[in-house]
Amino acid sequence: MPDVPYWDPGLQVVRSREAEFFAVFLRNTKDGLITVDEDGVINGFSLSAQSLFDRTPADVVGADLHTLFLEPFKTRLDGFLDAFRNGRDTSIFGQPRRHEACRASGSTFVADVSMDVLTHDNRPMFVTVVRDITALVEGEKREGAMERQLEKVARLKMLGEFSTVLAHEVNQPLAVISNLAAAAQRQLTWASPDVRTLTAQLGNVKQQAILASEIIRRMSALVEQGRVTPERADLREIVEDSTRIATLFATERGLDVALDIPDDLPAVHVDRVQLRQVFVNLLRNAEEAVLGERTVRGKERAKPFVWVRAACVDGETVRVSVTDNGPGLEPEMRDCLFEPFKSSKPRSTGVGLAMCRLIVEEHGGRIWANGSGGGGLCIQFTLPVSRA
Repeated sequence: MPDVPYWDPGLQVVRSREAEFFAVFLRNTKDGLITVDEDGVINGFSLSAQSLFDRTPADVVGADLHTLFLEPFKTRLDGFLDAFRNGRDTSIFGQPRRHEACRASGSTFVADVSMDVLTHDNRPMFVTVVRDITALVEGEKREGAMERQLEKVARLKMLGEFSTVLAHEVNQPLAVISNLAAAAQRQLTWASPDVRTLTAQLGNVKQQAILASEIIRRMSALVEQGRVTPERADLREIVEDSTRIATLFATERGLDVALDIPDDLPAVHVDRVQLRQVFVNLLRNAEEAVLGERTVRGKERAKPFVWVRAACVDGETVRVSVTDNGPGLEPEMRDCLFEPFKSSKPRSTGVGLAMCRLIVEEHGGRIWANGSGGGGLCIQFTLPVSRA
């Protein structure tokens, strides 16, 4: 007796109703629905999909689904089909991902695309849901532009204070230039000036003039745009260079500066010029503290001393400290030390430490201060380790 296919009228009615429901759903859903076979070939194209892609079923049925999208869609589709064929979990592909879709005209739009698998007539049917999110993306762009504009407004507000900040920062190399020029003038009055010394002093004058110009450029970028130009850098080299600048004449007054930078300290990812300004500001402040006060708490202070240390704390961060044995921090300055225009020094502009905080935070670090024990002040900050 020949095999006769089993036919269940009730089952056929259910299937007929399922097909009718699916057809109504395809006609009325706002999302584009595209069905493909196990090879990724299109065999169904809803009305919404036709509207989204400006194509008819005749244009796309029989074509590969990936032809409607830009990469990396093809890679994702191949991965989905391969996962299904090999029995791996495909649930992750039901989560929408953004892709660029192509209209018949060649224009593109951004779409959330998700995929899932259904069974139809005992065969897998892969359903791709396409939702045009162009308006959403444009809204996100507008919000991003608004945020950037607000940031710009905030930074433009800072420009009102920028002249004071700039004067403070540029004053340091200008002061060095002035001292070097004065020293050179004194030598020129000698009967036999030391030409080698004069040449070195003039070279330092040129170096400081270049530094002043670079400070203006970098500080302008930082305040106006919040931008740093980080690169791989040797922290020891920056500290030694900063120490030479900041203590050029202080050692003659008895200041002792010690550097504790391990040889195996990893390179840091920083803007060299801006980080140099941080060190120069901190060293100058320490220098003024230890040379300006001869007693601490009524007792004769020990030899003026500044100690710069650095250590890698977790493989990702370098912690730096600048410690002095000066009079320490005034109680009223504890909570506002790094705020602009706050200072316990009568002739200070109060922007040096505020600029230090801005620079450190723009590098992704943080800065803080505490007592060094027995008087004095210790300021610490963190910097990112370079991965280059």
